[in-house]
Amino acid sequence: MLPEAKGEDLMYLVTDVDFAYVVSYPKGKSVGQLTFAAENGSGVCSDSKGHIFVTAYGYQPAHGYIYEFKHAGTKPIATIDDGSNIPTSCAIDPASGNLAVTNDAATASHGGNVAIYTEARGAPTTYSDSSFISYAGVTFDDNGNLFVIGRGHTPFAFAELQDGGSALIDILIGQQIYGTHIQWDGTDLAITERAANNRSHPVVYRVNVSGSIGTVVGTTTFNIRGPSSGDVSWIQGKTITMDDRLTKLAFWPYPSGGNVQRAVGSFDCGHTGLTISKPLSH
Repeated sequence: MLPEAKGEDLMYLVTDVDFAYVVSYPKGKSVGQLTFAAENGSGVCSDSKGHIFVTAYGYQPAHGYIYEFKHAGTKPIATIDDGSNIPTSCAIDPASGNLAVTNDAATASHGGNVAIYTEARGAPTTYSDSSFISYAGVTFDDNGNLFVIGRGHTPFAFAELQDGGSALIDILIGQQIYGTHIQWDGTDLAITERAANNRSHPVVYRVNVSGSIGTVVGTTTFNIRGPSSGDVSWIQGKTITMDDRLTKLAFWPYPSGGNVQRAVGSFDCGHTGLTISKPLSH
């Protein structure tokens, strides 16, 4: 890690192997990498102290881990044992410091869940929903409510765990979407649909939730094409960053989208998570 990284906002791009790229934000300069013991990275999130949490897993036998790093740090300061799970994403509630992790099943007898680690420590409280076949993304809103998306029987699954609630509540959306990443953008829930066979370019659906009903209040499209575009995304103020065809990070205005403002880097391997960490002094 370059020395100047400690004082900069940093963007972490986690790969599907055992390391993450670290670049300065918004410059996009490569400032280092961090590695972790498990073979497969799967997600990343950050807290108000600038710490980042990387979800990862290994096989033989299947086992999940969450690694905590300080801002610009290169060695974990804590490791959470996530048991015989395959973690897929994470989010931190900025008010409580609670860590939410989505887990997929490692075996046929184990159905996956959402695990909540109080203040990112100790044993979790887990929640599951029979509407979910797999769990893909999770986020908190400003009121401590948790929202999770995944693949279901419909085939899109979407649910909320209200602050202080005891069960996931299914949310119905009046149109079919295929979201793989979710983030609270300060006003709405932004659900990213990657470019895939059913769509040649990525899309972000902005969703408002009232009770058990979700309504798409806006759609952001991006003028890039390719089956690997939009695997990961991160919204920071009025800018959204996505990966573009497995090799670059590209920046667009948010929520307008459209043409790429600029692109940086050359990042190999599959991309599984993206977040921004700020120094504590900010």
